[in-house]
Amino acid sequence: MRILFLSHYFPPEVNAPASRTFEHCREWVRNGHQVTVLTCAPNHPRGLVYPGYRNRLWQRERRDGIDIIRVVTYITPNEGFVRRSLGYLSFMMACVCAAPFLPRADVLVTTSPQFFNGLAGYPVKLMKRIPWVLEIRDLWPESVLALGAVRNRLLIRLLSALAQLPKERMPQIWSLSDASLVLLRKLPLFETVIPSKIFESMAMGRPIILGVGGEARAIVEESQSGLVIDPESSTNLCTAVLKLAHNPSLGRALGANGQRHVAAHFDRRVLARRFEGVLSALHAHAAHERPQSAPVSAESKSASLV
Repeated sequence: MRILFLSHYFPPEVNAPASRTFEHCREWVRNGHQVTVLTCAPNHPRGLVYPGYRNRLWQRERRDGIDIIRVVTYITPNEGFVRRSLGYLSFMMACVCAAPFLPRADVLVTTSPQFFNGLAGYPVKLMKRIPWVLEIRDLWPESVLALGAVRNRLLIRLLSALAQLPKERMPQIWSLSDASLVLLRKLPLFETVIPSKIFESMAMGRPIILGVGGEARAIVEESQSGLVIDPESSTNLCTAVLKLAHNPSLGRALGANGQRHVAAHFDRRVLARRFEGVLSALHAHAAHERPQSAPVSAESKSASLV
């Protein structure tokens, strides 16, 4: 199967969308599929193109068997709602312009965040006349508005510098911690999200103190991998921290539970195979429905995978 994936972020960027997309695509290549990723020059989060790359009209590379095509976009630091929105919109437009020149594909995948990246799938689907899978990972711009804007430039520079924390060093950093804090504001929106850091914490065998409702809470409770507190409750937070501090064996037990649970249910290879099954079924359905005389576009499908 020939898979075309549109993703605003991709390695060497190291944020969650880039890592998740790369790991899925790499697994699909290992399973014998041809995968092409359309993305832009790596620049997240500082808005500076990484060494060895340029913000060019078209550039191509291969990584672990994945055919990567990078197109020109408006590049801006990861700050400021309007400028970031313009950057996202420019990628959607670049995807549409590049579509006629992309390799043939059997199925198209787009992902959120962010909104315009997901939306790019619709015009590209029509132009390529192939089935489209929209992967919903985050709600945008609702999540941005709910979080509020950070305007302190010194703080922004500090956080940006910290984010330059290379991915290969993360296991070492996790190993230095005794527990993981996953805290979000007490808003209905955040009951619909699953912070990706809970899976990293579980994989490293670290207990979680979770101040989030919804599905994230259900995962931690089901796996018995941490202590669940009410969001925005300083009293609950202090109690949970002290409980783990005074009972190291409890922290070790919760960490071990999480490690077993994530290996059984959220291993990237397992998730990639599940996602691959969705794509294969969609491709088979489209092939069955397509007339012999000429191809036609299939109905859009959506998939929400962890």
